[in-house]
Amino acid sequence: SSSDGARAEGVAFWRGLRPSVGCAPFGALCGRSASMATGAEPDVPKTLLSNGVRVPMVAFGTSFVSKEGVRSPEEVWTALPAALDAGCRHIDTSSMSGCERHVGTVIGQYMMAGKLKREDLFVCTKVGHPPTVDFHGAKTEYIYDPSISAFDGVLKEFYMSLGNLGLGYVDLLLVHWPGLFRAPQRFPPNWTVPAPSRAVAQKKRLEMWSALELIYSRKQARAIGVANFSREHLEHLLPACKVMPMINQLEVHPYCSQAEVVTFCQTHGIQIAAYAPLGAPSNKVLEDPKIVELARTKGVSPSDVVLSWLLQRDIVVVPPSSSSKRWAQNLHVSQGLLDGAEVAMMDGLDYGLHGSPDPNDIP
Repeated sequence: SSSDGARAEGVAFWRGLRPSVGCAPFGALCGRSASMATGAEPDVPKTLLSNGVRVPMVAFGTSFVSKEGVRSPEEVWTALPAALDAGCRHIDTSSMSGCERHVGTVIGQYMMAGKLKREDLFVCTKVGHPPTVDFHGAKTEYIYDPSISAFDGVLKEFYMSLGNLGLGYVDLLLVHWPGLFRAPQRFPPNWTVPAPSRAVAQKKRLEMWSALELIYSRKQARAIGVANFSREHLEHLLPACKVMPMINQLEVHPYCSQAEVVTFCQTHGIQIAAYAPLGAPSNKVLEDPKIVELARTKGVSPSDVVLSWLLQRDIVVVPPSSSSKRWAQNLHVSQGLLDGAEVAMMDGLDYGLHGSPDPNDIP
């Protein structure tokens, strides 16, 4: 079939950069003693993208925020080694998280010590996040300003990210947001919010995607995709694509299952990845009585229940944690923990409760 041919072409395209790896069963855990001593690929679950690239289904998220609501990239210095030592090999970062240099430094230290090789890792970063109160110095006006080329803006931001990471390529590059979201409280002080324009937003998304296609053709990203794109955004973008998006990263958790866009993506061969899979702190997903009771009957933690529910929907999860013990548990979560009735119960918890801005509000 044409899809099989595309996958074969994708595998051949990247063969020179990364060895083929098998898809390990869920529930397997390869800790520091095995992975660090032998240098072997950690035995963690993986899923296959449309171009033949395999993605570890549990990722380390680098978006740390303090209790006071202040972004705290310095947590990466200790949290990332804890995740790597536990066996995590998928690192999810972004330009706006302010920690690409931290991530690149830790990777460099592990490589210099002989603990890891570049091909052991799956590194994702993102471009195109709107300026916010904690990202006010962003040079990302290109995502809304008609006078600035979004194509050029993405390229500049990406090569800055690549330099910060100290890498020659990333495994996955995403467009972080499809445009300006409606969250005035998150915008920089005294910032005049541009009037929303569907025509401008659609043009900008096409320009940003063209830049990602160029980066992909240069083998500087093994896979490309989007984040926070709604079904409407994708329906406009897909017909113009030379290379189809391989991933859409969304806020997905029991209180915000986003079933419509998840189903749309899965039927179009676009892998879903879930950021904030355990919900925002204010949502208190892990305190839900039904989740707590289900966890008690299974003899696991509420977070294990939630992550298993997502994995059983074939969704990559991106939980942030600085605990090596928690990371060992994350990597050990079983895909088959829940039966059909329990999955249906979890599906029924959806309230459409977003912790991040709702992409459906973006024109």
